[in-house]
Amino acid sequence: SRTVNPGDFVENMGSPKPMFTIVDNRRLELTVTVPSSQIASVELDQPLSFTTDGVPGRTFEGRVSFINPAADESSRTVKVIAIVDNSDNALRSGLFAKGSIVTGERKGVLRVPRSAMLTWDPAARAGVVYVVSGERAQRRSVATGAAATDVIEIGTGLNAGETVVTRGAFNLRDGDRVTVVTSPGA
Repeated sequence: SRTVNPGDFVENMGSPKPMFTIVDNRRLELTVTVPSSQIASVELDQPLSFTTDGVPGRTFEGRVSFINPAADESSRTVKVIAIVDNSDNALRSGLFAKGSIVTGERKGVLRVPRSAMLTWDPAARAGVVYVVSGERAQRRSVATGAAATDVIEIGTGLNAGETVVTRGAFNLRDGDRVTVVTSPGA
């Protein structure tokens, strides 16, 4: 009997293919592609967060460890590798992931849920929301900025602390009476 270590080649009855591979999943490499138009904002050691259908309901963290110096000509993307701590072995090699790389941080930014936007034109950076003023809905045009998965940055048109309608706004008209309902945990 012989001890097998990670990286050892184990002969498979004369076949050139290894019989099995030993994998250490405690630290994984996540390979992602970034559009070449966005690569200037990606740097080594930037945080990255992602989800995978293989482990639903959980967000994982990693850090950028490698940025390919050349873009893929056909897809115009750049390969980026992030190191992910997997000491609890929740992740498995080969899973597909969806996530984002944090390329900057700004403080004091006003954001609203995407569901609050009655209309939104990202190209024009403009939208419309309903603000609750007293017991009435007030239609308000807003200037929008960056958007994440479920939130949109508001440049002008709203003030911090104002309540916006997030459900049923398509049924409202300016001046309609509204009732504010807060869901548990909100």
